[in-house]
Amino acid sequence: MINRPSFILLNIFFLVQLCAGQADTTLLRWYPLDKGNYWQYSFYYSDWRIPEFSSGHFSMEVVGDTVMPNGKQYAIIERRSLPDTSGASYIYQRVDTTTANVYQYCAESPGGEFLIDSLASQVGDSSRAFRDGYCEDEVGWITFCQDIYIDTTLGMAFHMKDFERMGFIPSWQYTLAKGLGYISGFAAELWEYSEGLVYARIRGKAYGKAVKIISDEMFKVTSYQLKPNFPNPFNSVTWIEYYLPRAEPIRIAVYNVMGQLVQVLYSGKQTAGFHSIRWDARNLPSGVYFYSLKATSYQATRKCVVIR
Repeated sequence: MINRPSFILLNIFFLVQLCAGQADTTLLRWYPLDKGNYWQYSFYYSDWRIPEFSSGHFSMEVVGDTVMPNGKQYAIIERRSLPDTSGASYIYQRVDTTTANVYQYCAESPGGEFLIDSLASQVGDSSRAFRDGYCEDEVGWITFCQDIYIDTTLGMAFHMKDFERMGFIPSWQYTLAKGLGYISGFAAELWEYSEGLVYARIRGKAYGKAVKIISDEMFKVTSYQLKPNFPNPFNSVTWIEYYLPRAEPIRIAVYNVMGQLVQVLYSGKQTAGFHSIRWDARNLPSGVYFYSLKATSYQATRKCVVIR
């Protein structure tokens, strides 16, 4: 028979062992990946060298979870342009409950994933986190936690953490809010890119004012459109979205500032409607590039920036 003091000590021992394998659960609130969580962001891009700017909105939603080829389970996050929502791209992220680190799946990265956030970071802490990329950064950026404070966003006060990725210019600055997740990001050199949260629905509770959405059924493509790539600027991979009013042969190609062809991303016939294409630029040097869409009776070109 176990006496009462021994029983209490035994329970404390098992409790300590259990907690030793888990991060502080409040840390996980800095990055809520529950199914159904939904965020809307506005973005703005401008280039001071060439009179050009673009702006708009996009959404991110946790639509489920899946086990990826590396054997780990990830939340499936669906990104859509707004307001039409007619096309989607997907990323796969997970929060390690032992370390409170956030990882994003990438088949090309060691172990099939790379670190994008360290939720346990305190002011002055650094990590190899690389939030603004699609695969592990080859240069070796370092991300620092710059500040922890309380501020207001979407009409409510939240605990916030500011981070900055340091390395070659430009740096990437971003903010997490406890209970909301990622709320803003900013980078600038001779160009400027910023994005910020305008609406969120977390565990059924709404914050801010939602952007009005046009459903797939309401949205009908009646003209050509080549949209700004996302993200831009970018380090490794970006997505290019475009609309076709009818089925026809098209060509998507990338050129350098000298007008020389760098890569043909697609050449062939496509159906009418929304399309998106992935461009992997990890083997290219930093600089300004131009991507073009050429159809039977339409041609358009947009500019993007690769950073290292």
